[in-house]
Amino acid sequence: MRKRFITELILTLLFNSLIAIFVSLLIGHNSFKISFIYSQSIGLSIFCAAMGLTIIRHLDKPDIFSFIVSIPLGGIIGVTIANWIIGIDLHLIITHDPNLLVILLSCTVAFGTIVSYILHARNIIMENSIALREASLQQLASEKQLMEAHLKLLQAQIEPHFLFNTLSNVLSLIDEEPKRASMMLENFTQYLRVSLRRIRHEKATLKDELDLLQTYLDIHTIRMGERLQYRIKVPGIFHTISLPPLLLQPLVENAIKHGLAPKLEGGTISISATTSKAHKLDIAIVDTGIGLQGEHGTGMGLNNVRARLRAFYGNQAKMIIKQNIPCGVYVNLSVPLGKSI
Repeated sequence: MRKRFITELILTLLFNSLIAIFVSLLIGHNSFKISFIYSQSIGLSIFCAAMGLTIIRHLDKPDIFSFIVSIPLGGIIGVTIANWIIGIDLHLIITHDPNLLVILLSCTVAFGTIVSYILHARNIIMENSIALREASLQQLASEKQLMEAHLKLLQAQIEPHFLFNTLSNVLSLIDEEPKRASMMLENFTQYLRVSLRRIRHEKATLKDELDLLQTYLDIHTIRMGERLQYRIKVPGIFHTISLPPLLLQPLVENAIKHGLAPKLEGGTISISATTSKAHKLDIAIVDTGIGLQGEHGTGMGLNNVRARLRAFYGNQAKMIIKQNIPCGVYVNLSVPLGKSI
């Protein structure tokens, strides 16, 4: 309110000066001083009258009624103040120049109306700008809420999938190898402790994901024995980068289920991370399983990963799946580097 008052006061003073110049050009005879005093007195009186009516009526800004009343009222007050400042009888000035009163009154009404309209239009423009800005912020908030809901939906789809699969692995060993089942259950408990602490969050760090993967792979190492080997080689500088929760786990699960488990001698899973020249983090998950068979990359887990990448990063992230040489599958996730690196 105070800032608006000062701004409109400055604009009023400028318009008053323009009126004084205009009137002095019409009258001539070196009358700028008198015109300036009258225009400023009348203009400021109209401005103060409009603001006074606004305050009295408990309004946030002057309305049309305030301007209609303030123009004649301010004109009368302004002429009286100008006469007092000049110290000359207005009757004598009018006698000397009869056209002065008509010009002053005409200019008061004309320019007062113009200035009032400009100030009123400026208030409307400001209101529309504020409303547009609020609408834009509301739209952004709605889009953010929609994206968060979409991410949570996708996350809700993947959570039961990997939890039930892991539980099935534990149950399969209870009757045949109780000791290994006990070890696997301990790892599974740790796995649940780590995963459930993070999967309900909108974001996780790369370290969170790697801790989860290590526990997950330890479970499958107990089940598969020497048929499964894994390596995680990710520099610590990348650990604080934010990722959607459970982004990597479906890829590792897919490698074990479709690549290593069906292979008699098993194989190795390698997880690594590097940076690219495009200021992106490349996460590679490579297995030495049976490789791509038929239509690849169409399962629920992989489709979920693609959808979450789109929801979280838009078109700034991508996933590449291709045959690994000499065997297995190579998966690369390329995501923008966060500020935390």
